[in-house]
Amino acid sequence: MCSVSIFDMEKFLRALDAEIEAKFLHMGKGWIVCNDCWDTTRVYPGMAGQRKCCHCQSYNTCRVAPSVLPA
Repeated sequence: MCSVSIFDMEKFLRALDAEIEAKFLHMGKGWIVCNDCWDTTRVYPGMAGQRKCCHCQSYNTCRVAPSVLPA
């Protein structure tokens, strides 16, 4: 199933950014994978489990387990 965004969400995302910044930056970080650019990033959590991609600024993301790097 395709999870790529099909609408311009800029106005909504600016409001969401402001709310998350005010309420959730004190929480620990988690890992996400972006459904738009496929980047995997460690980020601060957001509202209702939503997380913002540091690469493309999209909220179209999924939580994933931490990356395992070879020793």
